[in-house]
Amino acid sequence: MSEYEWYWVAGIIDGEGSISLGKLVDKRSHGNKRGFLWNSGLHVDNTNKDIIERFVKVTKCRPPMLLDFSKYGRNVKPIWRIECNIQETKEILSHVKDFLVGKKRQAELLLEFLELVEKYKGARKQQERTRIRDKRIETLYWELRILNSRGTYGERDARKEMENAGHKPYSREEFDRDVKVAIEGMKKQKVETIHRHTLKWRELHSDDWRASQVKSQDKRWADLKAKFEADPEFKRAYYEERKEYWIKKRETPEYRAYQRDWMRKHRAKM
Repeated sequence: MSEYEWYWVAGIIDGEGSISLGKLVDKRSHGNKRGFLWNSGLHVDNTNKDIIERFVKVTKCRPPMLLDFSKYGRNVKPIWRIECNIQETKEILSHVKDFLVGKKRQAELLLEFLELVEKYKGARKQQERTRIRDKRIETLYWELRILNSRGTYGERDARKEMENAGHKPYSREEFDRDVKVAIEGMKKQKVETIHRHTLKWRELHSDDWRASQVKSQDKRWADLKAKFEADPEFKRAYYEERKEYWIKKRETPEYRAYQRDWMRKHRAKM
């Protein structure tokens, strides 16, 4: 696609588009710890079908939908709407963000949101980094909401809601600094875990540990021998129980696989 066409797309988005980030609360978000899902998107609305069709042809995004409000008694023309998915939004905004004027900041914020979601996708074990990411995304949400609010009253109400929610702006510089600290902490924790496991392994494989295991086994066998001598019936029941245990164990797939591996290794040595 030519640069001229991207200029035209940028003009349509500036005039007729909407770049938004919202919170979606429905049955899909019940299993989410936050209690909601992030709903981001790029929308373009216009009553002129030719403009919408050309936008679809140029950007190769999904076909438009028709919104007809006349059945509700509203005296307006039918509106054609384009709702771009995440991939389409990312591709379009990456090309036109430098050509936008009125919605340039919104495009930068939404692209940052998509970058954070993609970069930290499935990082459940990295709880500290995920918490930092969510804090930054919350700031992106409120900043986009303030930018998209209508009039001075709308902006004032959005800022008041942000204060009531107890959110404090969290800049990109603070985010990058905290992520760096979290990564260093994870590396340190990993080194400490490996060191702890190494010490434990050395402790378990030391001469003292082996001697204590032999001593424990000797004591157990001495106790069994004493019971066998005192009660012959106990001895018979004990060996019967062990026999049944091994008969059942030999029938298991795991034990048979172990036998096959053992035979294969010893045949290779012969």
